Amino acid sequence: MQGDVTNSADVARLYERIQRDHQKVDVVFANAGIYEVIPLDAIEDKHFDSTFNVNVKGMVFTVQKHYR
Repeated sequence: MQGDVTNSADVARLYERIQRDHQKVDVVFANAGIYEVIPLDAIEDKHFDSTFNVNVKGMVFTVQKHYR
């Protein structure tokens, strides 16, 4: 199943499918990460948002969904 870890609806769909097919998740290994090599003075909002959304937001909400 494909999804985007930064998209809460995709994460919800993943957990709904897991619940339907397997009832529960025993272990969550949240391992997503990206980086861009950009000089400090060239970093813009889009670079920061992209990195933060995958590396932090996606991981936090994926693990959070596991505990709900």
